[in-house]
Amino acid sequence: MKLPPLNALRVFYVLGQTTSLRRAAETLCVTHTAVVRQIKELEAWFGVKLVSTTVRGTELTAEGRRLYTFVAESFKLLAQGTEEIKPSRQTKELRIWAMPGFATFWILPRLGSLQEALPGVTISLLPTEQTPSFFDNEVDAVVRYGCPTARDLSNHLILRPRLIAVASRTWVEKHPEIRQPKDLLSVPLIHERYQEDWQNWFDALGIKNCGHLNGPRVGVSTAVLEAVHRDQGPGLFPDVFNVQNMRGGLLQVVPDAPRIGGYYFVTRSDRENEPRIVRLREWLTENLKDA
Repeated sequence: MKLPPLNALRVFYVLGQTTSLRRAAETLCVTHTAVVRQIKELEAWFGVKLVSTTVRGTELTAEGRRLYTFVAESFKLLAQGTEEIKPSRQTKELRIWAMPGFATFWILPRLGSLQEALPGVTISLLPTEQTPSFFDNEVDAVVRYGCPTARDLSNHLILRPRLIAVASRTWVEKHPEIRQPKDLLSVPLIHERYQEDWQNWFDALGIKNCGHLNGPRVGVSTAVLEAVHRDQGPGLFPDVFNVQNMRGGLLQVVPDAPRIGGYYFVTRSDRENEPRIVRLREWLTENLKDA
């Protein structure tokens, strides 16, 4: 029996899950070019086009969707077999991946409460922006910002955060001209990896066509908080992170706090009713219900 190149099949499977060349590359810890090369190798093997690029992004063709159905089912069966055989799966570890800010500023202060909700279970929390390959047994549940479009996953919205702009007391005192959101367009802003958060914040407040926004990109929200604390400028945070009470008194720069995007609880569809995963989802939902 002659099979397609297995590494290329795995890359194709992850691409089908994430529906994004960039996210597939991040998940696999390889370059964008490496993902494209593996997909082309698979297309050459089959002699058909499996992936197309449109204005909406990366999509599977009709042939690609047919292949993905078989590949996903195969990886699912392999993962289930691995779980039954591998001794470590008999432990009571619960592996949770969460966005760095959510993990650091929201889960960690409540870790004792979470442990009480899951007695006898070892909590393994990884702050990360990476998208895991669920069927490679890397993770049991994920809390991520933005609804995943991957197939075979169960998504539950757990929070629509209010985003607030905060800065250090020193920075606020040096910028008395900042009175309303549009005034922030004149100063450097602290961004995570991309500018979309600030752009979406301005859009939600009716401030359109902001153009290029000034300020450094520092990667993750924990780095944003450090930069804000060191008087480098304002940063955006969900109000539930309660960053104003950290680091000796940060101030909300303007009162506006629009709800933007959402945090989702994500797990494999075939595992969403496992008792530990149900209890984790219930704990998150209960503790975020008034946010």
